[in-house]
Amino acid sequence: LNWHNNTVQQYSGNIPGYLSFSEKPKVKLKFLPSVITIADSSWTIDAGNVLVIDSSFIGVKNLAFISGTQKVKVEGNISNVKEDQMYLILSSFSLENFNAYLKGSGFSLYGIISGNTSIGNIYDKPVFGSSIDIRNLKLNKELIGDGTLLSVYDSEKDMITFNGGFIRDEVGNMKFSGDYYPSKKDNSIEIDAEVHNFRLEFFEPFLKGNLENLRGIASAELKINGTPAQPQLTGVVKTKVGNAHVNYLGTDYHFDGDIVVEPNSFDFSNLTIYDANQNSADVVNGKLFHNNFKDFQMDFDIKTNKFLCLNTTEKDNSIYYGKFFATGILNVFGYFDKINLSATIKTDRAKNILGKYEYTQLSIPLSGSEEMGENSFISFVKNDTAMKTKQLKYKVNSTGFTMDFKLEATPDAQVQLIFDEKVGDIIKASGKGNIDMKVNEFGDFKMYGDYTVEEGDYLFTLKNVVNKKFRLENGGTIRWSGNPEQAEINMNAIYQLRSSLSPLFYEYEQTEATRKRYPVDLVMNLSG
Repeated sequence: LNWHNNTVQQYSGNIPGYLSFSEKPKVKLKFLPSVITIADSSWTIDAGNVLVIDSSFIGVKNLAFISGTQKVKVEGNISNVKEDQMYLILSSFSLENFNAYLKGSGFSLYGIISGNTSIGNIYDKPVFGSSIDIRNLKLNKELIGDGTLLSVYDSEKDMITFNGGFIRDEVGNMKFSGDYYPSKKDNSIEIDAEVHNFRLEFFEPFLKGNLENLRGIASAELKINGTPAQPQLTGVVKTKVGNAHVNYLGTDYHFDGDIVVEPNSFDFSNLTIYDANQNSADVVNGKLFHNNFKDFQMDFDIKTNKFLCLNTTEKDNSIYYGKFFATGILNVFGYFDKINLSATIKTDRAKNILGKYEYTQLSIPLSGSEEMGENSFISFVKNDTAMKTKQLKYKVNSTGFTMDFKLEATPDAQVQLIFDEKVGDIIKASGKGNIDMKVNEFGDFKMYGDYTVEEGDYLFTLKNVVNKKFRLENGGTIRWSGNPEQAEINMNAIYQLRSSLSPLFYEYEQTEATRKRYPVDLVMNLSG
């Protein structure tokens, strides 16, 4: 028997042997010492094996496959004799042997199996049983521990009864027991399972691109029904999430609470989530739906209070970025690849862990990036000739994401309009307004609304020679009508000083009154 493949991993073999028909009707088969390669792993077949096949009898003696310390051995008889049994014996068998076949599934296995499985009396009432010991089991490199798996087949009920468990760090972290009815098409499994202190890092490979730095533990009591192909889970998962970083938002959250497991969903309702400043967001309604653990779809309604909803830089998203504290209602729904985010919120301020206030900072560049600056609410840049050569496209990075933010800007959101950051030509303001920020499924970003200035100042500079601070007059406005780059500005800035009237009179007209210094307001109109 000879074969060889030409794939990346080698599968090959050359197994010499002979057949003997000298004891008809029995057939004897013997393999000579040989080597086979499975997924680049070499296995040897030792001498001394023999297979005997008859019409109602199969006998195997000392058929062993060996690779280093690993050994897989088949020995025993299958016949009409009730006491006869066939054994599959594993010694130090590595679960890594299966990883070549699990590529693309998101799973990888590690650990060592030893034990045996037996089957007998297959012509009458089959008898099946197994006793397996597993050492250092890892799933996706997450240590499960050392465990056992026992199973027995009841031919009267056509049912396999099994139980097992695992211990990690001398603490039991998983146990299960149940029944499997192989002849049933529906509801063929009934399993009770308990999981204790399961580390959440295990799930990171499945959430790549959405979440990272996932830290925490989970414990669960679950019932599993249905079929092996379509399991139905019910129960409760108790979580202690120390950290979960949301990539798109640039934020880190933590929470403790119960997640209710239902046959086709996970219910996160009534959880309270905390940001890095310990401000909270309550999940009023929150479900994660799935179709047999595929096609995941979310539907969350979240009530926030001074909650950090955004913490990004220009590198994360050049269209809009910054630090955003929000109070209001957030709605997140849709499939993972078509997430819809809507909100009715107002800007807020929040105390950090040092007890100091931090303010909302949302930057929306109006042109290129050569002279862009950040402020507490919106960034403006100098629209000079050099920057006109670069046209900024207002699109988010991933098509399919949609956003509809109805934002009430409050004085807690401080505004800086930066004309020339290098020399400090900056408007600083606080005020109020209502702004809509929208991103459609094609990634087009739009802004609508008015922002009214209540107070602030303008540091006017001219060629770094003139440097004067103007006070902003109450009532100035910034308006968006779609394109974020085409914001309309209309406000007055006042420079207060004391000056004499003498420059307005001829020298012969000068009097004590004209030389006296009077309060003067210099008004500058900013528009465009």
